[in-house]
Amino acid sequence: MSDDHAIRLVTPGGAVRTLAGSEQAGFADGQGPAACFQLKHAACVRSNVPFANSFYTDGSLLVADSGNHAIRRVTMAGAVSTLVGNGGNGERGFADGSNAAARFHLPNDIVVDGEDTIVVADRGNHRLRKIVGDQVTTLAGSSEVGRDDGTGAGAHFMHPRRVALDERLK
Repeated sequence: MSDDHAIRLVTPGGAVRTLAGSEQAGFADGQGPAACFQLKHAACVRSNVPFANSFYTDGSLLVADSGNHAIRRVTMAGAVSTLVGNGGNGERGFADGSNAAARFHLPNDIVVDGEDTIVVADRGNHRLRKIVGDQVTTLAGSSEVGRDDGTGAGAHFMHPRRVALDERLK
């Protein structure tokens, strides 16, 4: 719920419960309503596992907290932690490196494969970023805006908003 800054779970039977967050925008890791997000324009993980399962392989949900320029993890018990991002200081940026040092600018969409490789559409940085373990690298794109095909930094994007993985291309 981007306007409510909350993560809500809907079961196949239609039962709805709030996992984390509240109507208050902000940044805080924590349990349930104590956690805060800035989810305007954010997207949750889209996994490429069968049945379009939306969960990380450990059962938690990954969230592109666009307003906080961070990637957050939400467990099914409602515990929220920051996987990668700016530590809640609201600053956007660009940096590859360890999860603690890496920076994003308006992460917009996330996919995760069956091996826990995470790919993020980093809209404000015009790049696709990859998270493996505790390291963030640039998969494709550069600060140069454009629509050029290429490899790595030779490819150019203009505000990538969505990303999908195809296991057949490995």
